[in-house]
Amino acid sequence: MNLTRFLAIVALLAHSFLSSCGADKENAPDVDHINVSFDFEHAYQTLLDSNISEQAMIDYLQAHPEFAIDYMQIDLYEDQRDLLRSLEAMQRSPYIDTVKQQVAKTYTDFSNLKSDITKAFQYLKYYYPETPVPATFYTMITGFSGPDIVVSDSIIAIGIDYFLGTKNTAYVPPSEPYRNMYVWRRYEPAIIPLHLMLYYSNLYNEHERTDNSLLNEMIAWGKSYYFVEKMIPQAGDSAIIGYTDKQIADTYVSADVVWAYFVENNLFYETSPSKKRKYIDERPSTPEIANECPGRIGQWLGWQIVRTFMARHPEITLPELMKMTDAKMIFQKSKYRPDTE
Repeated sequence: MNLTRFLAIVALLAHSFLSSCGADKENAPDVDHINVSFDFEHAYQTLLDSNISEQAMIDYLQAHPEFAIDYMQIDLYEDQRDLLRSLEAMQRSPYIDTVKQQVAKTYTDFSNLKSDITKAFQYLKYYYPETPVPATFYTMITGFSGPDIVVSDSIIAIGIDYFLGTKNTAYVPPSEPYRNMYVWRRYEPAIIPLHLMLYYSNLYNEHERTDNSLLNEMIAWGKSYYFVEKMIPQAGDSAIIGYTDKQIADTYVSADVVWAYFVENNLFYETSPSKKRKYIDERPSTPEIANECPGRIGQWLGWQIVRTFMARHPEITLPELMKMTDAKMIFQKSKYRPDTE
């Protein structure tokens, strides 16, 4: 790929892209009348307090059984005192103490986060009225030894130390895959609602499990990203898919190059796992197309196909789209071609 051509109209595209984001926001449904209510419970403030007694920890876990089971996975401990020992070790850890200080510095006020999550759930309830909203959102510091987000009908638990952002932290996560900076840079505080809605997309995203083609995976990812943009219409494309602003602009500029590569190499119906991973899995880039081409380019292309399909078929609702399992049909009826978008 010619780098000069790749960058030539980035500024023009970025302007066009930002304008389109504003239009999408204006066309979003009114959800202000939809009631969504939940509480924040900062579990780390209690469980990682160095002055807390063992009995107080037991009392807290017993008082919050969903958190203890769904997030702390207390049932997996043959001797539940092992969980208490683990928490006590974290209380004494200088590393965890530093992380606690960083959390306090980054999250001086959770009101903005709560507002953003509330709005996302209002959109979710608009499209899926029967979806339960968990009554309690827990925050926990994990030391990167626990999950970043856990969702159940009754709670959502967030490993808040995963979402501190790279600009304000003096540490790098010690575990895969987060120590890869091209992944870690995405874990900013503002991304939490997007992660939540990407999780919820999986609850509704049906696909043909016997279809092993790259196209089937591309469309599945495309439906998930389309779902997220409907839940958080104010979010930019770069935030939704986790590209930098430059990467997303460059990719739209060179969409015809990406498309031509997929067509010329017959990739849409590729079934080889090793070949599919090159275009779907996390990578810093896709050098098979160009060194400047970001990783997961197949996910991005699937998203554009789904977007075009929905633009051509406005009579199809989001829930109807998410139930569709025929990736080939979506692909063909989208009539996607980057030079016509």
